Amino acid sequence: YGDRVTLEIATAGLAIGAAVGIGLGVVAGLRRGWVDVVLGRLMDIALAFPPVFFGLLFAATRGPGIWSVVIAIALVTWAQFARVIRSEVISLSEKGFMALARVHGASQLRTTFAHILPNIAPTCVVLISLRVGFVVILDSIFSYLGAGVAPPAASWGGMISDGQAYISTAWWIALAPGLAILAVVLSLNLTGDWLRVRLDPTLRGSDLKRQMRSGQAIWRLVWPSRSELSAAEPQTDGNLDGQR
Repeated sequence: YGDRVTLEIATAGLAIGAAVGIGLGVVAGLRRGWVDVVLGRLMDIALAFPPVFFGLLFAATRGPGIWSVVIAIALVTWAQFARVIRSEVISLSEKGFMALARVHGASQLRTTFAHILPNIAPTCVVLISLRVGFVVILDSIFSYLGAGVAPPAASWGGMISDGQAYISTAWWIALAPGLAILAVVLSLNLTGDWLRVRLDPTLRGSDLKRQMRSGQAIWRLVWPSRSELSAAEPQTDGNLDGQR
């Protein structure tokens, strides 16, 4: 029953946070002006707080319970979605097909549903899949610290907390839910990476896609090579001049 409660809370909290964040990100990217400024400052304020501390403070203030954790997860995650979707919508608004649609007299509502939302759908799917693992860990932290689901409901974090008292005699009580969290989070993160490769046309047929099929990407996620680390570093102007 621990996985049922944890996954239900993670799904509900992430769904609310994603819906609010995607909606506000679309509004900020389309409206611009003072609306974009106000929503941007709200995003900055939400992202400035450590997510675990902010969610734990909210959940502890409202008291333990399922909906306390769901709302805390939504408050922690909405700004991350809003920031990415806002940038995506601004980029799409400057494309040629958007200007052509406006020239033909299409309203903003029509262009939003016909062009903006279909083009940001892959980004939304990838964002949600990559944040599920984080939300599962967040719910487990809340339950472990006593601010999550109250007994008799079971959760993985609560099981680990209860098993601490028997760690010297029955260590498997705390180990089993910990391994369950590890397996679920790892599988969700790998699924998110796979979706990112499948939904991004620039990555189709690349080496990363072949490595995801063969399982080599799992080791790369844990221990990247030196060449990959150096390739991820930003290039200086001198290097760019040398390449020219």
